[in-house]
Amino acid sequence: LLNEIENRQLENRQLLQNRNLYEILAGQIEQWIIVIDADTAELLLVSQEVDRDVMDPDALRLLRQWLEQQAKAGYTEIKQAELELPDKRGARYYSATIHPIRWRGRNTLSFVLTDVSSERERLNNLQNIANHDTLTQLYNRRYGMQVLQEWLDEGRDFILCFADIDNLKLVNDRYGHLKGDQYIVYVSDTLRGFSTDAVVCRIGGDEFMLLCRDWPQEAARERMELLRGRLASHSGVPGAPYEHSISYGLI
Repeated sequence: LLNEIENRQLENRQLLQNRNLYEILAGQIEQWIIVIDADTAELLLVSQEVDRDVMDPDALRLLRQWLEQQAKAGYTEIKQAELELPDKRGARYYSATIHPIRWRGRNTLSFVLTDVSSERERLNNLQNIANHDTLTQLYNRRYGMQVLQEWLDEGRDFILCFADIDNLKLVNDRYGHLKGDQYIVYVSDTLRGFSTDAVVCRIGGDEFMLLCRDWPQEAARERMELLRGRLASHSGVPGAPYEHSISYGLI
C-alpha cells in the first residue's frame, strides 16, 4: 500500500485540476484526501505522504480494509463517518466526509479525513473528570447511579453492594483530614480489588457502591469478607495507628 500511495502521489496535480473534484474539496486541501474507484476500491489519489515515523504498520492495512468496506456501501450522497487507526503512540481518530463523485468516466469516492485526535483526547479527559472521584479515582456517584439504572432497565442480574468506612470522622478528628484521606484511599484501593469487572464508586464522603455481574451472592459475600480482612490486617501498622474496617451489605 505504501508503494501504491507513493505512485499515486505523482498524479495529484493532474487530478486536482479536475474542476468538479476541486469544487468539492475547495478549502479542505490541507486535510488528508483519498480518492478510490467506487466499484473496484482502486486507489486513485492520496493528497499527502504517510508519516512512517508515526503510522503503525497495521494502520495502512486497516485503512485499506476500511476503504474497501466503504466502496461496498454504495454511497450515492455525501456521508459522514469516523475512523480510528493505530499509531506508534496509541491511536489516531479521523472524521471522514465521503463524497461520491464522477471522474474520468469512473464512479469514485473521495474521502476528506480530518485528524480529530486532539479533540477526542480532550473530550475523553473531560469525560474522565466527569465520571471519576478526584481523591480516589474511583467512579463517582453520578456515573454509578447511571450504570445502576441502566442495568435495572435491562433486567440484568448483578451484585449490588453498599459499603461504609467505619469511624472516618474519629480518624479525621483525632489524626487530621490528611490521615482521613489516606484512610479513604486505602479503602478505595482495597474495594477495587473485588474484581477487574466491578464498577466501584465513591458515592459520598465515606460511602461506596459496588456493582458487578456474573457473581453468585455467596461468592460475592466471601470476597467482601476477604477484603475486609485485608483492611483489618493493615490496622496498627506504622503511620496508621487506628483500626481499618468497613460495614457493608449486598444483594
